[in-house]
Amino acid sequence: MKNPLVPVAALFAVLASTPLHAADYNLPADSLAAYDWSGPYFGVKFGGAFEGRADGGFPGATDDIGLDGVLGGVMSGRNFQFGHVVLGIDSDFAFTDINGSTTIARQTGKVSLDTLSTTRGRIGYAYDRFLPYVTGGLATAYADFSLDGAGSDSDEWFFGYVVGAGVEWAMTDTVAARLEYQFIDLGSETINIGGTESSASIDDMHIVRAGVSIKTGFIFDAIKRRWKEF
Repeated sequence: MKNPLVPVAALFAVLASTPLHAADYNLPADSLAAYDWSGPYFGVKFGGAFEGRADGGFPGATDDIGLDGVLGGVMSGRNFQFGHVVLGIDSDFAFTDINGSTTIARQTGKVSLDTLSTTRGRIGYAYDRFLPYVTGGLATAYADFSLDGAGSDSDEWFFGYVVGAGVEWAMTDTVAARLEYQFIDLGSETINIGGTESSASIDDMHIVRAGVSIKTGFIFDAIKRRWKEF
């Protein structure tokens, strides 16, 4: 299995190698952390998956099945800021068109991921409205294994881990855009194809997604202000 920390470390090293200094832009030192990242948010994410791998599950299969495709869905979370350091919890849920297939004795075996979700912790370092971060946590997917002519397919939940890194930019005081990379390993589960049980695993999946989020705290603040006016 490929080391998932290699691409994560490489991306974060690039981000860290180009620090911003207030003196370079004639700004006061405190301005690098001037933007407040704290608070809840909600948004949408879209992206693609590549180099995923499904192993096992089909009787007689000898090769791994490559998985790739697209996905899109929603995200939510909350940030807590301590000076330049931003800690947070982030989750996302996506419907996917991630799949792959193989031929087994003139039959087609297919693996499809219907949904993919992650719940992760985040830690970043704020340069005013620019926030590079690393992330990691739990990944969950609902996958379908089917074989033509077997008379049945097998739908199972898979649970594993996710690690990644990304950058986020606050375009306004309430709207932020992000670009994120994730490495996902969904572990293994027992599936049943045509009455035959076997172990199947889904791993080595690389995800790249872009997203846009909006702070929801200001909505509640506006409601509170209106309420006090009555």
